[in-house]
Order: sequence, then C-alpha cells, then structure tokens
Amino acid sequence: MGIIARVGKILDFFPLSKTIVLESIPDFACNTYPVYQKLREALPSHSFVWLVHKRTKNSLPGSKAVYTGKDRTFWEFFLHQWYLSRCCVMISSNGFECKRTRKQLFLFLTHGSKTKKTRGMYEMGDLVDFINVQSHFFDDIIAYEYNCRKEQLVYLGYPRCDFFFSRKRPDVRALTQTASDEKYVIWLPTFRATKAGRIDAQSETYGNIGMPIVYSLDKLNELNSFLAGIRLHILFKPHPAQDMSSVKTAKLSNFHLISDDDVAKAGLQLYEAIAGSEALITDYSSVFFDYLLLDHPIATTTDDIESWKSGRGFAFDIEKMYDRATVRVKDQDELTSFLKSVSDGADEKASGRREVRDITNMHVDGNSAERVAGFICDFLGEKRRPARG
Repeated sequence: MGIIARVGKILDFFPLSKTIVLESIPDFACNTYPVYQKLREALPSHSFVWLVHKRTKNSLPGSKAVYTGKDRTFWEFFLHQWYLSRCCVMISSNGFECKRTRKQLFLFLTHGSKTKKTRGMYEMGDLVDFINVQSHFFDDIIAYEYNCRKEQLVYLGYPRCDFFFSRKRPDVRALTQTASDEKYVIWLPTFRATKAGRIDAQSETYGNIGMPIVYSLDKLNELNSFLAGIRLHILFKPHPAQDMSSVKTAKLSNFHLISDDDVAKAGLQLYEAIAGSEALITDYSSVFFDYLLLDHPIATTTDDIESWKSGRGFAFDIEKMYDRATVRVKDQDELTSFLKSVSDGADEKASGRREVRDITNMHVDGNSAERVAGFICDFLGEKRRPARG
C-alpha cells in the first residue's frame, strides 16, 4: 500500500473542510473557470483555492491561489498538500492528483476531446472519480486512452463552450489593434517546433518558423497582404511551447500573433475571443469539436498528416471526419481560397459539419457550467441559490 493510500485511510476518519480546489492551464481559465463562477454563487459558504502553475499575487475574486511549480517553497508545498487533503471537491481541466480520501470528489473536466493518441501519457485509472466527456462517440476512445472505466464517464458538456452562446460580441481590439467591427479568423494549431528544438510532427518544413502551410516569413508577408486586400484578420495563437520568435519580428497589419498572457491582459477568456471569430483554422486540436457548436466554417491544415499518422498517431479515423466537416488545406493557395470564401460568406461544409457536431457534442445549449455546478452540488447535498438574471 502506497503512502498516499495509507494517509487516505487515516484522513477518512476526519471531516473535510468546505473547500473546493480548482486547476486549469492557463491558470484561472479553460473549462474550470466558468464552473468556478457558477459555484461561487451556488455555494456561498464554501471557499475556493486555485492550484496555479505561475506565481501570482492575484487570484480571482473570492478565491486563493497556491503555486504548485517544481521550484515552490516548503510553505507552498505544505499549502498544496494541505488543501488537497482537506478539500471536499477537486475540479481540474489539465493536471490531476490522486485524491487523498474516499470522501472527496475529483471531477476531471478535461482540456479537450481526444484526436491524437495519448495512452501512456495521461492514464488516469482510479486517480479521479469522474471524467467529463463530450458525447458517447468518445466512450471507447477515452476509456482506452485514459485507461479508465466507462462507469467513470459523465456527460456534462464543456463549460468553456458556453461563451459560444452569448449574444455579446467580444471586444478583441486589445489583441488586434483594429476597429471592433473588423472580421477575424482564429488559427489554433497543434505545436510543432518547440523552444527545445523538437518537431512533434516529423516534418522538416516546420524548422523555419514553426507554422503549418506558411513555411517562411516571405510567405507570411504574402498572406498578410492577401488578408489586407479582403479586409480580414487572423488571430494566430500557437501552442505555449511553440517557438515563434522569428514571427514576432515581422511587422504585420492583418496577422496577429497572440498568447495566453495577451488574452488575459485583454480581460478575456480564450473562448470568448474564439466566439467572435468568423471561422477556425486548426489541424489536430480538440478545439475542432468545440468549434462545431459555433457552427462557423472550419479549415484543417493537413499538410503533415502522414508524418503524424506514422508517428504519434490518431485516436480514430480523423481524416474521414475532417472530409465531412471541414475544408482540408494542404498548401498556401488552398488556404487563401478558404479565407476568400469566409470573406465572401460562403460555407460549403455546413451540412456535414452539423452532422459531425450532433455526433460529437451531446449538449448544444450553452448550459454546461450550470450542469457541472449542479453535479457538484448534488454530490455535496447542497441546495443551490437560484441563478441571477
């Protein structure tokens, strides 16, 4: 029996505190953030603690932040372990810890549905109680990739997607430095060349600037000129590990490189910025499934798909799904053709996209945070305050 299990048997004899521990990457974001907002209102007698990956002097209103990085102090380590041992509920979007006592609830909201294989990287087993899944389409995939039981799967919807159902258009001027009514496409790629020099897809074409389709600064400048001509902008958010230093030196009017920090400084959640976009460009990212709820055009850059298939591999036949729901883009000419169609208001994949949406998303209503909060309150046996408005 491991030390955590031994400690857990002792902790079973003690009452838990009215503390809810939360985690996400980035901090204070992803699927956890909207749930926190709902729970603060529903459970005013509870306290909230965020486990954060970057040191910060600030937290969200009504909560504390505890740093959990490898360079944490002994006091930070103690607080981390204390809250995990005494909390009644743990809610996570990315990282996960072993629950300390049987009386606790650990709900893993996840940071996205599976596209790529992850078996051996994110195996959960019984580390958590429940894993939130977008629909039954993913049952076998999640059970295998996370090495968990199907009885652990719950279907509450992804709270971050609730932003897609808001009627309020987000103000992204701080991200684009443009007028608030200018149209933009959001581009969210899987990471390729990292700061450590590793290329995840074994394609040497990404050694220059680390972008799919656009392989050089000259090509990027061509793309920028094209965008200016059709009065369209691109918000390109690379993976946090991506090395985009060469792109940062370019002076571009319609191509905007953004980061998680930029989004936070603008006072936005990433999915708020996504919600205001005209279309999505991605490749093998789970944002594809989420964006289906917005029902706007999607392009998938698959110029390196053979490298991915022969390397890490996919959790299911992603090409068949992409052919049905997206415009597949394999070079820069096809990319500009897609962007022109977005500018013109064309949407050739609408029917197939909605078919795939209904298969991969169980909830299409913008109430996922409310469902998750209700799930937590039911576990705690708490009566919820009525929602405002």
